[in-house]
Amino acid sequence: MAEQEDVLTSPALAAIGVPHGFTLKVAGTFAVAPTKEGGTFEKEGGTFEKEGGTFEKEPGTPVGGTFEKAPVGTPVGTAGTGRAPRAEVEAALARLARAAGVEAVYRASQVHGTRVLDVPPDVAPEALAAEEADALVSTRPGRAVAVRTADCVPLLLADASGRVAAAVHAGWRGTAAGIAAAVVAHLERVHGVSAERLRAAIGPSIRVESFEVGEEVAAAFPDWAVRRDLGPRPHVDLVEANRRALRAAGVPVVDVVGGDTFAEPGRYFSYRRDGPAAGRHLSFVAPASRI
Repeated sequence: MAEQEDVLTSPALAAIGVPHGFTLKVAGTFAVAPTKEGGTFEKEGGTFEKEGGTFEKEPGTPVGGTFEKAPVGTPVGTAGTGRAPRAEVEAALARLARAAGVEAVYRASQVHGTRVLDVPPDVAPEALAAEEADALVSTRPGRAVAVRTADCVPLLLADASGRVAAAVHAGWRGTAAGIAAAVVAHLERVHGVSAERLRAAIGPSIRVESFEVGEEVAAAFPDWAVRRDLGPRPHVDLVEANRRALRAAGVPVVDVVGGDTFAEPGRYFSYRRDGPAAGRHLSFVAPASRI
């Protein structure tokens, strides 16, 4: 699938037909891949026509639209600190939902842990946002789950039928604690989805060349995930650690899309590079709509 300047998508997830995306740092812009319902979302006009059923680009490529204010992954808080007023954040999420053709986007309070949370059937997105979890699962078409990152590793998963979708925030602590395997186990135990039916995508995050750490962090990872030839201090490969964890758990297809958030300031937000004022990327996925 072709990439656009404002979003990345996964070929494996696109083949299933699940709405998904990894947003990039383009002044609050966002694009989504076509879904079966069809529709046209034009960059200039900013309109989404569900009835039209046509796309301006070749099949399989994303279609785009522009958010006028805060980037969609921005947390709630004081403007100018990498955060934005609640009204702006909620408006950006609402625009994302309309563009993606979903009812709502659910997020949780990320705490660098391994808790996996299913979206309850009767909870509003605002209520769920106070729950502490680093992985969210949705089984209802129209309800997207999402995580915010700015160096940490975003993982998106869906089963081959598109009926279950999960979004995962894997920082170094969560990666070392096995959050990738925990999500796969949860999907099998709770939702009856075997690992071999899952498809996964790893989005933009800090790469091994940029992730210099102390010995205490390096000690939390196996030797193969630690590079000692890139400088005086060790470097940890979080992307490969999560890819191997998913493959070891039985996931047969794991896409890796995007680049190094630290090394490409014009394309990605990076907490390590920019500090607390850094923006956030939003990575989201929803179950496929079946007509």
